[in-house]
Amino acid sequence: NNFTVKIFTFQFVTHFSSLIYIAFFLGRINGRPGNYVRVAGKWRLEECHPSGCITDLFIQMATIMILKQTL
Repeated sequence: NNFTVKIFTFQFVTHFSSLIYIAFFLGRINGRPGNYVRVAGKWRLEECHPSGCITDLFIQMATIMILKQTL
């Protein structure tokens, strides 16, 4: 039972972590104009398109679902 729970948790995290990142974190922690959050003081964090992150989320979801079906 423990092994089954570990495998399920690992696969869930590996398959859906990118979706969770895009849906909940992408574009929300990048700061504001003039005071952007930077990594190592050099690079800005990713942002969504001005229309929103739904397109990125759709593309990522379609990729995961199609590849999962074909493999």
